[in-house]
Amino acid sequence: MGDYFRALERCLDCPGKDREQFLAQARRMADDFLQGKPDATPDEVAGFLGEPEELARCLLEELDPELLERRKRRRKLGRRILTGVVAAVMVLLIAWIILLETQPLMVEVTETLTIYEDKEGPDET
Repeated sequence: MGDYFRALERCLDCPGKDREQFLAQARRMADDFLQGKPDATPDEVAGFLGEPEELARCLLEELDPELLERRKRRRKLGRRILTGVVAAVMVLLIAWIILLETQPLMVEVTETLTIYEDKEGPDET
């Protein structure tokens, strides 16, 4: 039944508090079915509850449509902002890479040559 409830949770596009209440309601419905038929298989329980999409649609009908519409608009706005930020970061990254590729490397090479003098003097042998 875990897969069923995960699918149901994905279909419940509503605020978290309402989602948890709806999931608890669906679990109670499943428990009630199992009390009447304790030897039921998970498929039978899922058949009793219906498809997760259909059950979610029925549960969401209990909510205020304006609340759901505002949530969808906020999520859409959030996605657009995230997309814009990702696009801006990519443009900056590409510009930085192009700048690095087109600018000559600023390298200064200095070399110091030290010559040791031979002292001319009496040979020490």
